[in-house]
Amino acid sequence: MSEPRLLDWRDRSHWAAKPLPCQYCGGPTHLRDNQRHPSHKVCAEQASNDRTPE
Repeated sequence: MSEPRLLDWRDRSHWAAKPLPCQYCGGPTHLRDNQRHPSHKVCAEQASNDRTPE
């Protein structure tokens, strides 16, 4: 089993002033993924790990 992939979202480009619904769980988030879609970091990591074959 491989290690889970962790995302580095320390850069301020992942922050937005207005919260929007997370594309994965629907909860409000100020965070944005690399494509600027609203996403909680843990939701994006889980989705990424779910897509990565073992």
